[in-house]
Amino acid sequence: MTTDDVSGVNKDSQVSVSITEIDENGTPKIGLAGLAVYNVVPADGKVTVHWWVGWNSDLPIRLNYIVVN
Repeated sequence: MTTDDVSGVNKDSQVSVSITEIDENGTPKIGLAGLAVYNVVPADGKVTVHWWVGWNSDLPIRLNYIVVN
């Protein structure tokens, strides 16, 4: 689970989040691990995301946010 500061978000914002694996240069890629976003909770100035990575070691990932007010 992650809580990130996101400018312009409030409790009534509609927030969509996707998750992607990234390579050593920060470029998105399709790897072999399963990735999922379970829950997204907006609050004033931040978004909490419950996410999962199905791999047996740490993988670099990126969460991508779309905010609609």
